[in-house]
Amino acid sequence: MKIKELYIFKIFCTCSICLLVSSGAFSQNNDEYVLENATVQVLLKIESGDKKGKKQLKKLIKYYNISNRQLADHCMGLSKAYEEESFDLRAVFKKADYFKKQALEYYRLGAYRDNDMHSLLKLAFLGIDSSKVTSTSQIPTFLEVKRGFIGSQNMYAIKAMNESAFPHFLEAARRGNGDSQYIVAQSYLNGKAIRKNHELGNEWMSKSIKNGNVEAFNYVQKIRKDNNSPELTVDYKIYRERGAGFFIHPSYILSAAHIIEDADSLKIKNCNGEYLATEIVDIDPKNNLALLKVKSASKDFIAVSGMTKGYINVNDSIFIPRISEEFFIVKKGNIIQPSLRVNDENGNRSGNRIEINAKLLHEDNGTPILNKEFKLLGMSSDVKYKRGFFENEEAEFGITLLDIMEFLIKNKIEISNKPKILTTPQEIQNYLKAISVEINKVTLVEQM
Repeated sequence: MKIKELYIFKIFCTCSICLLVSSGAFSQNNDEYVLENATVQVLLKIESGDKKGKKQLKKLIKYYNISNRQLADHCMGLSKAYEEESFDLRAVFKKADYFKKQALEYYRLGAYRDNDMHSLLKLAFLGIDSSKVTSTSQIPTFLEVKRGFIGSQNMYAIKAMNESAFPHFLEAARRGNGDSQYIVAQSYLNGKAIRKNHELGNEWMSKSIKNGNVEAFNYVQKIRKDNNSPELTVDYKIYRERGAGFFIHPSYILSAAHIIEDADSLKIKNCNGEYLATEIVDIDPKNNLALLKVKSASKDFIAVSGMTKGYINVNDSIFIPRISEEFFIVKKGNIIQPSLRVNDENGNRSGNRIEINAKLLHEDNGTPILNKEFKLLGMSSDVKYKRGFFENEEAEFGITLLDIMEFLIKNKIEISNKPKILTTPQEIQNYLKAISVEINKVTLVEQM
């Protein structure tokens, strides 16, 4: 928000908002936009020296559970907004500097008191920028928080590393962030902001590769090819596999077992491009099912709504949504056999499956099979089964809803059967995107 707009908002809203905060009259169902602006107004009051501001901020934090990270983000937004203004530069930069210092303090609390990775990474980059630039508008955009680091930011950190930033990157590396592990490895190998140590450089490079960092892998491959660094002892062959999954619950993702198992790294991305931190809850290889728990689940995550009751009929219409970095697609088809006994590739009985006529690719593994009301019928699986009575004929199959429900009951996951009311094509598309996730699997084999 521009400063001029902020002042206009302040004139009309500060009194009423602060009165509501003081009286505790805010409802928890209030619009998020109003809450964010209330927080900004209170931060402005504190900067202006208003003694009531700190008390009001404490009430906001207590009542709405506002984190140090959120406060830091607001302070950084104010700092950048002030720097974009051209009037009274001395006063403007004084205010910008104040909010930048406040942001640093909140990020420090978020990183080390709240154990928040977002705050730690921002603190690390701000540690670099504090010695390289004078304007917060020159700080790189922090896409790494929601979409993972982009290459230019990793390179920026490696080239501009200093003693202020290195400890924060090292802490992020210890907490398992693959990009920070790569940055720390390069710092040790190049002696940037830390004494050269090829042994530690190799160790962190290896960890970064195992975490699925493509830059680290490409760097090692290039060095091996050019034979420029005999000290670098890391050498891996990397295997990538792409699949899918979907929210079966706002905190849980269902996918195919053979996509999840034996992975050295899993990167799971939702329709907003956000990478989700997950942990494996259970894997059922026989039925090709895997359950993942989202570590920082959001109330905004939308899960599959409603399970199909009753029989599934031949020729029922089906929809199979899938998102990827390049596109969003919904495959359409029909049910060929609602429940068919199948054999695996070795001829062993492998239970019942839904036979469908939608052509599945390997990337479709783990996508939901939905009926025309967009209720769950099963899950796609491109594992090649054979019909029980036609041993040489392969077909496209899905995991049955019965197998899925037994798997979820075993893991004590309760699913709401309340149907989702979708009336327009845009609502349908948004819903299908929201329940879908893309999964990228990396498996590494160390070369001897």
